Amino acid sequence: MSWHYSPYLWPRIGSIVLGGFCASYVWPLRRAPGALTLLALLFSAAAWALTDFIQYGCQSLATKLVWENLVYIWSGLTPVLWLVFCLQYTYARGRLRVSEFASLLVIPAIGLILAFANPTDGLMRRDVSLD
Repeated sequence: MSWHYSPYLWPRIGSIVLGGFCASYVWPLRRAPGALTLLALLFSAAAWALTDFIQYGCQSLATKLVWENLVYIWSGLTPVLWLVFCLQYTYARGRLRVSEFASLLVIPAIGLILAFANPTDGLMRRDVSLD
């Protein structure tokens, strides 16, 4: 895998470092309401930034498409975890039932299936090329 430097990589590196830094402060408070969900949210956001970082740095189209598809995992999971964290932190809800959490993951799962089914058929992206 050949690598290409770009100034657009620095914000992703900052996001990865910031996510790890925040997680290190939340870890001692993991027994607080919503803290484990916040840790999962921080991990998901850092993983999103990491996969995006790798995707931007790759030079071959096939490798970029694979990493771009992996971004869909984290870009779908992060908003769901954010909602669950907000519900837990504000005491609007305690723990969600498995069926409730699974229903929140339906739309991200559909997006993930469409991204991996055929990445160049036009459902998620068309005319994929490198400039």
